Amino acid sequence: MQTHINKILLGVLVLLTSCSLYETPPSEIPEGDAYKSTALLYINTVGSVTSGLGTVFKGNTDAFCTIQDIAGGQVFNPGRGGGDWQDGGKHQALFMHAWGDDNGYMSSGWNGGFNKIAAANKAIGTIEKYMDSSNEKELLEDYIHELRAMRAIFYWYMLDMYGNVPICASVDQTINETATSPRKDVYEFVRDELCESIPHLKEGKSQDESSNYYGRVTKAVGYFLMARLALNAPVYLLAPSTFATSNSNEAIAAAIDAKGKEIKITLDGTERNAWETVVYCQEQVAKMGYTLQPSFKDNFALNNGSGNVENIFVIPRDNVSHRVDDQDLQRTLHGNHGNVVGLSGCWNGISGTRQTAMRFGYETDGDTEYDPRWSDSFYFGYPEGEANKDKVKSGYEYDGAEDKDGIKDQMQYGYYYAHKVWSEQSTQLDAMGYTGTINTLYLKWGGARYKKYTFDPSCGGLKSNADFAIFRYADLLLMAGEAKYRNGGDGSAEIAAVRSRVGLATDAAAIDYQFICDERTRELAWEGISRTDEIRFGNFTKPTIDRNAEIVPFMDTYGGWAEDTDGHTIIFAVPSSAMQTNPNIDQNPGY
Repeated sequence: MQTHINKILLGVLVLLTSCSLYETPPSEIPEGDAYKSTALLYINTVGSVTSGLGTVFKGNTDAFCTIQDIAGGQVFNPGRGGGDWQDGGKHQALFMHAWGDDNGYMSSGWNGGFNKIAAANKAIGTIEKYMDSSNEKELLEDYIHELRAMRAIFYWYMLDMYGNVPICASVDQTINETATSPRKDVYEFVRDELCESIPHLKEGKSQDESSNYYGRVTKAVGYFLMARLALNAPVYLLAPSTFATSNSNEAIAAAIDAKGKEIKITLDGTERNAWETVVYCQEQVAKMGYTLQPSFKDNFALNNGSGNVENIFVIPRDNVSHRVDDQDLQRTLHGNHGNVVGLSGCWNGISGTRQTAMRFGYETDGDTEYDPRWSDSFYFGYPEGEANKDKVKSGYEYDGAEDKDGIKDQMQYGYYYAHKVWSEQSTQLDAMGYTGTINTLYLKWGGARYKKYTFDPSCGGLKSNADFAIFRYADLLLMAGEAKYRNGGDGSAEIAAVRSRVGLATDAAAIDYQFICDERTRELAWEGISRTDEIRFGNFTKPTIDRNAEIVPFMDTYGGWAEDTDGHTIIFAVPSSAMQTNPNIDQNPGY
């Protein structure tokens, strides 16, 4: 994909702040002549932050999407037989909610967010230095509001994942002035930043590669984030003990519903409760022309930029100017599976869980009518039809003869990870005549694998001509439907709109909290919102069908499901290395 201003941004300098919240700050560089005109000032401030987003949201092995979806139970790295994906148990501990402050995912999420916050602060500070001498003050103020909105996105992630975090809003803020703030204060900071910035954001399209707004934070992006903030505001403002394992989902729902009606947000000059704010934001985005694409797959297809009316905020990707990797595809497929789609060097790792498969309607016998989005989101069954079976070879024997497919019955390509307990599988495999153990057979081959963004053979390596869709209008519709339901109204129309696109009818009387949660899994799989959703629906601190000793072989090594009696796991541990860097940063309760 090509664009105008983004071509210029390829060589921009990444700028930093002196506020040391992150662990490995990059090196600063002198300003030189980078700010001698308004255009250069934009390129080297707003542009540098925007163009430097890369894979912090998605595509990196430790990106926000990865952390959210493994912790949320939607996907996991099972620690396959033969030593694949052990890594000291960090993947398994994240899945089992047994992370500590030394878990690598804790520091990855923290660094990912605060490095970008740091860059935004530095850019804001640079623009402010030129404000008094500029004859285009209004334009520079717009630049600052765009940066504040971008910073609010990353502060939302820090609020959502870590809760009690330092608020650093100025390049001049020193380490000694940067201490942990309560989650309530962080929520209010993000809320106020958005309320003040949204009126100044432009109505250009972030997904339009032919415009100067490609990949930028526009007004629709601001409204989307405000909707997400308002939808989860009760979680941020209720006591963590509300979400303890012992509390029923019904009790959690009642607490969240009541809190959402109590919370007040003044946006565009009008005060609304949290649920009303979500609906208002969806309505404003709709007025800008956003709607659902005709096909679900359109949003993840190659060349999904100009003309797309659903993707609200994107990370540009192409094979020329925006060469961003998607390691999700590489790490999910077995090497032989990768050969089928043309991708070499795959790592045989992450898969959908049984819970996810069953939310799509997949039954344990594998013979079922499942949600149409299942086959658009996951590789499963034989790869692209029976004709390709012989491209996948296991080297194992079946009934005394070589099983060249390596996918006989339950062994078939991508069959979801573990549909029976280990003892049942062992008996069944013996009866089928397989030679080998569960680890060498089932773990190596099992699992519904990542497919939402397919391999792009026209690009080198893991590059693609498909932009990452970070915020979508379908998500906003589902949020609005849920908000109406929680506010005592009827949100079935919004939910039905999303479902009807894939040919599914919706019975308004059948809609309840779990139905909405399941529908969000079906629509938004692999999009990094699983953990946030599971907390809001009361599922997060409950063990799932996948999190038990009969299913996961690594529990003896890395520990089993960590029961949460006080709700502390609804926010992550602050990484130990961050506290060592800044002694004014406190650990979250319960760790």
